[in-house]
Amino acid sequence: MDKEKKYQHGPEYDKISSKKYVKISTKTIKVLVISLITLIVTVLAYWNIPISDSENNSKEKYTDKTPINTSELVYDSDKKIIYLKSDASKFSGYFEGESFFCGNDGVCTMSGNAIEGKFDGEIRYWYNDLPRSIGTYDNGERVGYHKYWYIESTQIWYEINFNSDGQIHGSYKRWYEDGKLSNESYYIDGDEISEKCWDENGNVRKC
Repeated sequence: MDKEKKYQHGPEYDKISSKKYVKISTKTIKVLVISLITLIVTVLAYWNIPISDSENNSKEKYTDKTPINTSELVYDSDKKIIYLKSDASKFSGYFEGESFFCGNDGVCTMSGNAIEGKFDGEIRYWYNDLPRSIGTYDNGERVGYHKYWYIESTQIWYEINFNSDGQIHGSYKRWYEDGKLSNESYYIDGDEISEKCWDENGNVRKC
């Protein structure tokens, strides 16, 4: 018993304890370094400070919170790219003003962001000062939740969701103008899994 106690508190035991201590300390240091790097990146992003010198002018325009009026832009519907009228370069930044898309006689306005000429972030549309649609874009593709209203009405027309590849994914709902649900579907990566439909009286109908 005495030998066992001596061994547990002898040089060999202390040596093992020292190794364990060093191992724990190294792991702790790594965690602290990673936390410090994360903090620095977060602060730089918050203050819009470039992390590297490789960021181009278009990226700097995007971080400028002052919107440019759409009258200074032109939209190429074939390429789906927004250009500056002044120098024909791909626009990056915030914009607001008359909508690029308006098939009606009313006043169509819009606001949103673009990177390298492509819609990026939240895009909003209005018709005669009433909301027409709202949705998120990533590199020109619709992603996430999108919502549409009937023209000159506060009634929702339909709600739809998209995955990161721009495919319909999740719930899709459509309403009649009086607010009654018209149909409800569920999609997975662009494929319709289920669908239910109702008539204007709320009765189940064939889709």
